[in-house]
Amino acid sequence: MIQRMPSSDFLFIWSTLMGSRKWGNIAVGRWAFDHAIQIDKNNTGAYICMTSMYLAAGMHSDAKAIERMRLRNINCDPICHTF
Repeated sequence: MIQRMPSSDFLFIWSTLMGSRKWGNIAVGRWAFDHAIQIDKNNTGAYICMTSMYLAAGMHSDAKAIERMRLRNINCDPICHTF
């Protein structure tokens, strides 16, 4: 349905879809995450949500990869680094 919308570059659509983590759907969550960061690579919430999703699924190496991506893409004061 999202792909049939006239414009799918609304960040709130992808952020809402990332809520699929509550149902354990990692694939849909990752798909939404990829679209969200294409729209705004500085969207800290998307990185945190995806990291949490991976950690909840026991996918620690994937969570670390997302954290590295966040640090690379977001200009952040070193003291705000929490992971």
